[in-house]
Amino acid sequence: AGVRISASRFASGRWSALQILGDYPEANSKVRHVYGLSTIADNSGVFVLWQVQPNDSHATTFVARGLPSASGEWSDPTILDDQATGTFSVVRDGAATIRAAWQHGPDVVSAQGKAGGWGARETIGPRGDVRDTPHAYLETSAAVDLDGTVLVSWAQPDYGDVDMACPATFAALHTSAGWAPANALPVMDSSAHCLASLNPFVGQGMAPTVVGFAAERWADYSSSTVWSGSAWGQVQRTEGSPYVTGPTVLAIDTRHNYAKRAPGTTADHQWLTSSTLSGAGWTEPARVTDPSGGWVGGYEGTTAPDGSYVVIYGKRNPWRSVAVWSVTYADGAWSKARIVAPSRTAAKGSTGVWLAPPVAAPSGRVTAAWVVDDKVFASSSG
Repeated sequence: AGVRISASRFASGRWSALQILGDYPEANSKVRHVYGLSTIADNSGVFVLWQVQPNDSHATTFVARGLPSASGEWSDPTILDDQATGTFSVVRDGAATIRAAWQHGPDVVSAQGKAGGWGARETIGPRGDVRDTPHAYLETSAAVDLDGTVLVSWAQPDYGDVDMACPATFAALHTSAGWAPANALPVMDSSAHCLASLNPFVGQGMAPTVVGFAAERWADYSSSTVWSGSAWGQVQRTEGSPYVTGPTVLAIDTRHNYAKRAPGTTADHQWLTSSTLSGAGWTEPARVTDPSGGWVGGYEGTTAPDGSYVVIYGKRNPWRSVAVWSVTYADGAWSKARIVAPSRTAAKGSTGVWLAPPVAAPSGRVTAAWVVDDKVFASSSG
Protein backbone atom coordinates (compact mmCIF):
# COMPACT_ATOMS: atom_id res chain seq x y z
CA ALA A 1 0.00 0.00 0.00
CA GLY A 2 2.97 2.30 -0.48
CA VAL A 3 6.65 2.45 -1.47
CA ARG A 4 9.82 1.94 0.56
CA ILE A 5 13.29 2.56 -0.93
CA SER A 6 16.00 0.50 0.81
CA ALA A 7 19.67 -0.33 0.26
CA SER A 8 21.89 -3.27 1.18
CA ARG A 9 25.67 -3.50 0.70
CA PHE A 10 27.57 -6.66 -0.26
CA ALA A 11 30.95 -7.05 1.47
CA SER A 12 33.02 -9.90 2.91
CA GLY A 13 30.77 -12.46 1.26
CA ARG A 14 27.46 -11.30 2.70
CA TRP A 15 24.72 -8.68 2.36
CA SER A 16 24.21 -6.10 5.10
CA ALA A 17 20.92 -5.42 6.81
CA LEU A 18 18.55 -3.18 4.87
CA GLN A 19 18.94 0.56 5.31
CA ILE A 20 15.67 2.41 4.67
CA LEU A 21 16.41 5.43 2.46
CA GLY A 22 12.87 6.63 1.79
CA ASP A 23 9.47 5.55 3.09
CA TYR A 24 6.21 6.55 1.45
CA PRO A 25 3.30 4.82 3.15
CA GLU A 26 -0.25 4.95 1.87
CA ALA A 27 -1.81 8.30 2.67
CA ASN A 28 -5.46 9.23 2.05
CA SER A 29 -5.78 6.19 -0.25
CA LYS A 30 -3.24 7.71 -2.66
CA VAL A 31 -0.79 4.87 -3.31
CA ARG A 32 2.58 6.07 -4.61
CA HIS A 33 4.76 4.21 -7.06
CA VAL A 34 8.39 4.45 -8.18
CA TYR A 35 8.80 6.51 -11.34
CA GLY A 36 12.60 6.25 -11.52
CA LEU A 37 15.47 4.73 -9.52
CA SER A 38 19.22 4.99 -10.18
CA THR A 39 22.49 4.26 -8.38
CA ILE A 40 25.84 5.74 -9.35
CA ALA A 41 29.15 5.09 -7.59
CA ASP A 42 32.94 5.27 -7.60
CA ASN A 43 35.67 5.14 -4.95
CA SER A 44 34.42 8.40 -3.39
CA GLY A 45 31.03 6.98 -2.55
CA VAL A 46 27.54 6.11 -3.72
CA PHE A 47 24.55 8.20 -4.73
CA VAL A 48 21.01 6.84 -4.95
CA LEU A 49 18.35 8.93 -6.71
CA TRP A 50 14.68 8.15 -7.13
CA GLN A 51 11.32 9.60 -8.08
CA VAL A 52 8.01 8.69 -6.48
CA GLN A 53 4.66 9.69 -7.90
CA PRO A 54 1.14 9.69 -6.45
CA ASN A 55 -1.49 8.05 -8.62
CA ASP A 56 -3.51 11.28 -8.73
CA SER A 57 -0.67 13.58 -9.80
CA HIS A 58 1.46 14.03 -12.91
CA ALA A 59 4.29 15.57 -10.87
CA THR A 60 6.86 13.45 -9.03
CA THR A 61 9.14 14.03 -6.05
CA PHE A 62 12.82 13.67 -7.04
CA VAL A 63 15.07 12.69 -4.11
CA ALA A 64 18.82 12.02 -3.68
CA ARG A 65 20.87 10.47 -0.86
CA GLY A 66 24.62 9.94 -0.71
CA LEU A 67 26.90 7.46 1.05
CA PRO A 68 30.42 9.01 1.11
CA SER A 69 33.14 6.40 1.48
CA ALA A 70 34.95 8.55 4.05
CA SER A 71 32.05 8.60 6.52
CA GLY A 72 30.25 5.35 5.75
CA GLU A 73 26.97 7.03 6.76
CA TRP A 74 24.07 7.95 4.49
CA SER A 75 23.39 11.66 4.10
CA ASP A 76 19.97 13.11 4.82
CA PRO A 77 17.54 13.02 1.87
CA THR A 78 17.78 15.98 -0.50
CA ILE A 79 14.62 16.85 -2.43
CA LEU A 80 15.90 18.04 -5.79
CA ASP A 81 12.40 18.75 -7.10
CA ASP A 82 8.88 18.22 -5.77
CA GLN A 83 7.32 19.06 -9.15
CA ALA A 84 9.36 16.96 -11.58
CA THR A 85 7.41 16.09 -14.71
CA GLY A 86 9.50 13.44 -16.44
CA THR A 87 12.33 10.96 -16.12
CA PHE A 88 15.89 11.80 -15.07
CA SER A 89 19.44 10.89 -16.08
CA VAL A 90 22.49 11.03 -13.82
CA VAL A 91 26.24 10.97 -14.63
CA ARG A 92 29.53 11.33 -12.69
CA ASP A 93 32.78 12.86 -13.94
CA GLY A 94 36.40 12.12 -13.02
CA ALA A 95 36.34 14.55 -10.06
CA ALA A 96 33.45 12.65 -8.40
CA THR A 97 30.99 15.41 -9.30
CA ILE A 98 27.62 14.12 -10.36
CA ARG A 99 25.04 15.92 -12.45
CA ALA A 100 21.38 15.05 -12.78
CA ALA A 101 19.16 16.23 -15.64
CA TRP A 102 15.38 15.94 -15.67
CA GLN A 103 12.13 17.63 -16.68
CA HIS A 104 10.42 20.27 -14.57
CA GLY A 105 7.18 21.58 -16.01
CA PRO A 106 7.85 22.67 -19.60
CA ASP A 107 11.62 22.89 -19.03
CA VAL A 108 14.63 20.60 -18.89
CA VAL A 109 16.71 21.35 -15.79
CA SER A 110 19.91 20.18 -14.11
CA ALA A 111 21.63 20.17 -10.71
CA GLN A 112 25.18 19.35 -9.63
CA GLY A 113 26.04 17.31 -6.54
CA LYS A 114 29.01 16.10 -4.51
CA ALA A 115 29.39 14.36 -1.18
CA GLY A 116 28.84 17.71 0.56
CA GLY A 117 25.48 18.45 -1.01
CA TRP A 118 23.67 19.71 -4.10
CA GLY A 119 23.79 22.99 -5.98
CA ALA A 120 20.87 25.07 -7.22
CA ARG A 121 18.65 23.85 -10.02
CA GLU A 122 19.54 25.33 -13.42
CA THR A 123 17.30 25.57 -16.48
CA ILE A 124 18.92 24.04 -19.56
CA GLY A 125 16.23 24.71 -22.14
CA PRO A 126 12.54 24.43 -22.96
CA ARG A 127 10.99 21.02 -23.51
CA GLY A 128 7.64 22.32 -24.79
CA ASP A 129 4.00 22.54 -23.78
CA VAL A 130 3.15 19.82 -21.23
CA ARG A 131 -0.61 19.86 -21.97
CA ASP A 132 -2.33 17.07 -20.07
CA THR A 133 0.68 14.81 -19.61
CA PRO A 134 4.15 15.28 -18.13
CA HIS A 135 5.69 12.51 -20.19
CA ALA A 136 8.14 13.34 -22.96
CA TYR A 137 8.24 10.95 -25.88
CA LEU A 138 11.92 10.22 -25.14
CA GLU A 139 13.77 10.26 -21.85
CA THR A 140 16.11 13.09 -20.92
CA SER A 141 19.59 11.58 -21.34
CA ALA A 142 23.00 12.83 -20.16
CA ALA A 143 26.65 11.97 -20.85
CA VAL A 144 29.84 13.31 -19.26
CA ASP A 145 33.59 13.07 -19.81
CA LEU A 146 36.30 12.83 -17.14
CA ASP A 147 36.91 16.61 -17.26
CA GLY A 148 33.28 17.43 -16.49
CA THR A 149 31.92 18.35 -19.93
CA VAL A 150 28.23 17.34 -19.93
CA LEU A 151 25.94 16.76 -22.91
CA VAL A 152 22.19 16.45 -22.36
CA SER A 153 19.68 15.50 -25.08
CA TRP A 154 15.89 15.39 -25.01
CA ALA A 155 12.79 15.54 -27.18
CA GLN A 156 9.57 17.47 -27.08
CA PRO A 157 6.43 15.53 -26.16
CA ASP A 158 4.78 13.57 -28.96
CA TYR A 159 1.07 14.27 -29.13
CA GLY A 160 0.51 12.52 -32.44
CA ASP A 161 -1.72 15.27 -33.80
CA VAL A 162 0.66 17.78 -35.41
CA ASP A 163 1.06 16.90 -39.09
CA MET A 164 2.08 13.37 -38.06
CA ALA A 165 5.61 14.72 -37.55
CA CYS A 166 8.18 13.15 -35.23
CA PRO A 167 9.01 15.15 -32.07
CA ALA A 168 11.71 17.82 -32.29
CA THR A 169 14.97 16.91 -30.53
CA PHE A 170 17.32 19.19 -28.60
CA ALA A 171 20.73 19.14 -26.91
CA ALA A 172 22.64 21.38 -24.52
CA LEU A 173 26.36 21.37 -23.64
CA HIS A 174 27.88 22.30 -20.27
CA THR A 175 31.57 23.23 -19.95
CA SER A 176 33.63 25.17 -17.41
CA ALA A 177 31.92 28.30 -18.78
CA GLY A 178 28.48 26.97 -17.84
CA TRP A 179 25.53 25.91 -19.97
CA ALA A 180 25.50 26.95 -23.62
CA PRO A 181 22.07 27.75 -25.09
CA ALA A 182 20.12 24.64 -26.10
CA ASN A 183 20.16 23.84 -29.82
CA ALA A 184 17.53 22.14 -31.93
CA LEU A 185 19.00 19.07 -33.64
CA PRO A 186 18.44 18.31 -37.33
CA VAL A 187 15.56 15.94 -38.02
CA MET A 188 16.86 12.59 -36.73
CA ASP A 189 14.10 10.40 -38.17
CA SER A 190 11.10 11.02 -40.40
CA SER A 191 9.63 7.52 -40.59
CA ALA A 192 6.25 6.57 -39.17
CA HIS A 193 7.98 4.96 -36.18
CA CYS A 194 10.08 8.01 -35.10
CA LEU A 195 12.94 7.53 -32.63
CA ALA A 196 12.90 4.95 -29.85
CA SER A 197 15.84 6.50 -27.94
CA LEU A 198 18.20 9.47 -28.03
CA ASN A 199 21.77 8.82 -26.83
CA PRO A 200 24.38 11.56 -26.14
CA PHE A 201 28.13 10.77 -26.21
CA VAL A 202 31.04 12.98 -25.17
CA GLY A 203 34.70 12.59 -24.18
CA GLN A 204 37.76 10.44 -24.89
CA GLY A 205 38.67 12.50 -27.94
CA MET A 206 35.16 12.33 -29.38
CA ALA A 207 33.32 15.48 -30.43
CA PRO A 208 29.90 15.79 -28.73
CA THR A 209 27.63 13.37 -30.59
CA VAL A 210 23.94 12.48 -30.42
CA VAL A 211 22.75 9.16 -31.84
CA GLY A 212 19.05 8.44 -32.27
CA PHE A 213 17.80 4.88 -32.50
CA ALA A 214 14.73 3.86 -34.51
CA ALA A 215 13.26 0.35 -34.59
CA GLU A 216 11.11 -0.47 -37.61
CA ARG A 217 9.35 -3.71 -38.36
CA TRP A 218 12.21 -5.46 -40.13
CA ALA A 219 15.28 -3.43 -39.15
CA ASP A 220 16.98 -1.18 -36.58
CA TYR A 221 18.64 2.11 -37.50
CA SER A 222 21.03 4.59 -35.86
CA SER A 223 21.01 8.25 -36.92
CA SER A 224 23.82 10.53 -35.73
CA THR A 225 24.72 14.21 -35.65
CA VAL A 226 28.06 15.67 -34.43
CA TRP A 227 28.71 19.09 -32.87
CA SER A 228 31.11 21.18 -34.95
CA GLY A 229 31.70 23.79 -32.25
CA SER A 230 29.05 26.12 -33.60
CA ALA A 231 26.25 23.90 -34.96
CA TRP A 232 25.03 20.31 -35.21
CA GLY A 233 26.08 18.58 -38.40
CA GLN A 234 24.17 16.70 -41.07
CA VAL A 235 22.37 13.57 -39.92
CA GLN A 236 24.07 10.32 -40.98
CA ARG A 237 22.17 7.03 -40.83
CA THR A 238 23.22 3.39 -40.66
CA GLU A 239 21.74 0.03 -39.74
CA GLY A 240 21.90 -1.35 -36.20
CA SER A 241 21.86 -0.33 -32.53
CA PRO A 242 24.38 2.22 -31.14
CA TYR A 243 27.12 1.33 -28.64
CA VAL A 244 30.14 3.35 -27.52
CA THR A 245 33.62 2.08 -26.65
CA GLY A 246 36.30 4.62 -25.86
CA PRO A 247 36.22 7.27 -28.61
CA THR A 248 34.41 4.94 -31.01
CA VAL A 249 30.67 4.68 -31.64
CA LEU A 250 29.56 1.35 -33.11
CA ALA A 251 26.27 0.30 -34.65
CA ILE A 252 25.75 -3.44 -34.29
CA ASP A 253 23.14 -5.33 -36.27
CA THR A 254 22.18 -8.80 -37.50
CA ARG A 255 22.01 -9.87 -41.12
CA HIS A 256 20.23 -12.79 -42.74
CA ASN A 257 21.02 -15.12 -45.61
CA TYR A 258 17.64 -16.13 -46.96
CA ALA A 259 18.25 -19.42 -48.71
CA LYS A 260 15.57 -21.16 -50.74
CA ARG A 261 13.64 -23.18 -48.22
CA ALA A 262 10.14 -24.44 -47.70
CA PRO A 263 7.42 -21.75 -47.62
CA GLY A 264 7.01 -20.13 -44.22
CA THR A 265 10.54 -20.86 -42.96
CA THR A 266 13.07 -18.19 -42.02
CA ALA A 267 16.77 -17.62 -42.66
CA ASP A 268 19.11 -20.56 -42.21
CA HIS A 269 22.12 -18.30 -41.57
CA GLN A 270 22.44 -15.12 -39.53
CA TRP A 271 25.45 -13.07 -38.42
CA LEU A 272 26.48 -9.82 -36.76
CA THR A 273 27.55 -6.69 -38.64
CA SER A 274 29.00 -3.41 -37.40
CA SER A 275 29.41 0.17 -38.61
CA THR A 276 31.81 2.73 -37.13
CA LEU A 277 31.07 6.44 -36.79
CA SER A 278 33.84 8.80 -37.91
CA GLY A 279 34.14 12.39 -39.09
CA ALA A 280 32.99 11.30 -42.53
CA GLY A 281 29.91 9.52 -41.17
CA TRP A 282 29.21 5.82 -40.73
CA THR A 283 31.25 3.19 -42.49
CA GLU A 284 29.44 0.59 -44.55
CA PRO A 285 28.14 -2.27 -42.38
CA ALA A 286 30.80 -4.98 -42.36
CA ARG A 287 30.37 -8.60 -41.40
CA VAL A 288 31.74 -9.49 -37.99
CA THR A 289 33.68 -12.76 -38.12
CA ASP A 290 31.12 -15.37 -37.20
CA PRO A 291 30.67 -19.12 -37.70
CA SER A 292 28.11 -19.96 -40.37
CA GLY A 293 24.84 -21.67 -39.62
CA GLY A 294 22.14 -20.79 -37.11
CA TRP A 295 20.47 -17.59 -36.03
CA VAL A 296 21.68 -14.92 -33.64
CA GLY A 297 19.40 -15.01 -30.62
CA GLY A 298 20.30 -11.65 -29.08
CA TYR A 299 23.57 -9.97 -28.10
CA GLU A 300 24.95 -7.86 -25.24
CA GLY A 301 28.23 -5.97 -24.90
CA THR A 302 30.58 -4.21 -22.47
CA THR A 303 33.73 -2.12 -22.65
CA ALA A 304 36.78 -3.77 -21.05
CA PRO A 305 39.38 -1.77 -19.05
CA ASP A 306 41.78 -1.83 -22.02
CA GLY A 307 39.18 -0.04 -24.18
CA SER A 308 38.14 -3.06 -26.23
CA TYR A 309 34.46 -3.85 -26.68
CA VAL A 310 33.32 -7.40 -25.96
CA VAL A 311 30.08 -8.72 -27.45
CA ILE A 312 28.44 -11.91 -26.18
CA TYR A 313 25.78 -13.42 -28.42
CA GLY A 314 23.62 -16.51 -28.60
CA LYS A 315 23.28 -18.82 -31.60
CA ARG A 316 20.34 -21.12 -32.26
CA ASN A 317 20.28 -23.86 -34.86
CA PRO A 318 17.03 -25.41 -36.04
CA TRP A 319 15.44 -26.25 -33.90
CA ARG A 320 16.67 -26.96 -30.40
CA SER A 321 20.46 -26.53 -30.34
CA VAL A 322 21.79 -23.36 -28.66
CA ALA A 323 25.31 -22.01 -28.10
CA VAL A 324 27.00 -18.83 -26.83
CA TRP A 325 29.87 -17.04 -28.62
CA SER A 326 31.92 -13.87 -28.20
CA VAL A 327 33.76 -11.38 -30.41
CA THR A 328 35.96 -8.42 -29.41
CA TYR A 329 36.45 -5.05 -31.10
CA ALA A 330 39.94 -3.61 -30.52
CA ASP A 331 42.33 -1.40 -32.50
CA GLY A 332 39.74 -0.87 -35.21
CA ALA A 333 39.09 -4.54 -35.96
CA TRP A 334 36.97 -7.45 -34.75
CA SER A 335 38.50 -10.64 -33.44
CA LYS A 336 37.55 -14.08 -34.60
CA ALA A 337 34.55 -15.57 -32.84
CA ARG A 338 35.27 -17.61 -29.73
CA ILE A 339 33.01 -20.24 -28.24
CA VAL A 340 31.82 -19.37 -24.74
CA ALA A 341 29.49 -22.34 -24.34
CA PRO A 342 29.21 -25.16 -26.89
CA SER A 343 25.91 -26.20 -28.40
CA ARG A 344 23.49 -27.83 -26.03
CA THR A 345 20.02 -29.26 -26.53
CA ALA A 346 17.21 -26.97 -25.44
CA ALA A 347 13.64 -27.85 -24.64
CA LYS A 348 11.07 -28.24 -27.38
CA GLY A 349 9.73 -24.83 -28.28
CA SER A 350 12.71 -23.08 -26.65
CA THR A 351 13.18 -19.41 -27.51
CA GLY A 352 16.96 -19.83 -27.36
CA VAL A 353 19.40 -17.86 -25.20
CA TRP A 354 18.48 -14.89 -23.00
CA LEU A 355 21.61 -12.86 -22.21
CA ALA A 356 22.45 -10.54 -19.33
CA PRO A 357 24.86 -7.66 -20.03
CA PRO A 358 28.42 -8.99 -19.48
CA VAL A 359 30.61 -7.51 -16.74
CA ALA A 360 34.29 -6.56 -17.14
CA ALA A 361 36.54 -6.56 -14.05
CA PRO A 362 39.53 -4.19 -13.63
CA SER A 363 41.78 -7.19 -14.36
CA GLY A 364 40.20 -7.48 -17.82
CA ARG A 365 38.30 -10.65 -16.97
CA VAL A 366 34.84 -10.66 -18.59
CA THR A 367 31.93 -12.59 -17.09
CA ALA A 368 28.84 -13.50 -19.09
CA ALA A 369 25.55 -14.90 -17.79
CA TRP A 370 22.57 -16.24 -19.71
CA VAL A 371 19.40 -18.30 -19.44
CA VAL A 372 18.44 -21.33 -21.51
CA ASP A 373 14.96 -22.62 -20.70
CA ASP A 374 14.81 -22.82 -16.89
CA LYS A 375 18.57 -22.83 -16.17
CA VAL A 376 20.99 -19.94 -15.52
CA PHE A 377 24.59 -20.27 -16.77
CA ALA A 378 27.72 -18.14 -16.31
CA SER A 379 31.24 -18.17 -17.74
CA SER A 380 34.33 -15.97 -17.39
CA SER A 381 37.17 -15.29 -19.81
CA GLY A 382 40.67 -16.45 -18.99
